Amino acid sequence: MNIEDLVMSKRYGHLKGKLIVPVEEIVKKLIATNEARKKILIIARTDARLVDGFDFLIEITLI
Repeated sequence: MNIEDLVMSKRYGHLKGKLIVPVEEIVKKLIATNEARKKILIIARTDARLVDGFDFLIEITLI
């Protein structure tokens, strides 16, 4: 399973104007996938660093 935080329709990393979903939405996705983690491989990626900075990326990683 691959989880992303980009608002649809997504823009790729090298393009400007990217938007990410609210933290609450990605947390809900992570909780749902955590419940199924014994059956699937979870891979999450983020563009938060490019949108909100490195400190924000570290903050959401620690949730």
